[in-house]
Amino acid sequence: MAFKKAEESDYFIVRVNELYGKDARNVTISFPAKIADAYEVNGQEQRTGKADFTNGVLNFDMTRFLIRSFAVKFEAPDAPSSKPVQASLELPFNQDIFSFDTKRNDGDLAAVLLSRQN
Repeated sequence: MAFKKAEESDYFIVRVNELYGKDARNVTISFPAKIADAYEVNGQEQRTGKADFTNGVLNFDMTRFLIRSFAVKFEAPDAPSSKPVQASLELPFNQDIFSFDTKRNDGDLAAVLLSRQN
């Protein structure tokens, strides 16, 4: 499954493909937010048909190896979400284990790993 913002609207694109060569009936996809509107789209995100989003979930059937794509719009949340907080994190590591190709002797992961085993 793939999930991305639509290129030219405020919808999100959901792409689903059947990988095992078997029909799948009564497939449902639920989301953290309730679906306000949805329709089926092609690979260029053009509307190709209706979508069933009864009870706030996307409902559909799949046939073997089929790819289906849907444009989905969500209802606005009841309460605005808070912004994430960014903070520095002190880590108890001070070893240089990485090196660039131009300076291959800089960094020594093997020595660090061996010292941790003892």
